[in-house]
Amino acid sequence: MHGPIVGRESIFLAESLEREEVLRLDRRTLSIVWRVTLGEGFWPMDVQEDKHLLVKYVRGPVEMGVVDVETGAFRWRVGVAAPPITAQGKVLCGRGGHLEVRQMSSGDVIDSVPLWAEDAGPGAVQGSLVLCANPRRSAACIDLVRRRVVWQRDLAVQIGQRYGYEHPVT
Repeated sequence: MHGPIVGRESIFLAESLEREEVLRLDRRTLSIVWRVTLGEGFWPMDVQEDKHLLVKYVRGPVEMGVVDVETGAFRWRVGVAAPPITAQGKVLCGRGGHLEVRQMSSGDVIDSVPLWAEDAGPGAVQGSLVLCANPRRSAACIDLVRRRVVWQRDLAVQIGQRYGYEHPVT
């Protein structure tokens, strides 16, 4: 599954999928700074500048949010088509048939590029190119600068589900 997320000063982890708590540990002392109830199935994904912790829901409908590192409270949260990824301090997610680029701190949508499928989402980023996939055996490369699909292909294998939706390229 997913391991702990290590920041400059903190370590973040979920006790288990059955528990609803996410913990922040002090990296030097390993003492618990806070323990918050986010809801069953939330899992830490990434931390940015030791200020914002990206979490995703790993059971049932996919949901993501950003937690304030100081307080453990949600700053924002939203339903998405697939697990999000982070790149250059931004959150990329598939939502409503679009690839959205969101500000990590506020959740504001900075950019939105149409995708070929409602259930597609990002898997990897290289420069301005984003590799996206959906569970119905297709993938595409999106150019965020040119705001278009560079290529789209049907895959020979079906993308499976394990502990919620998982992309083949993450």
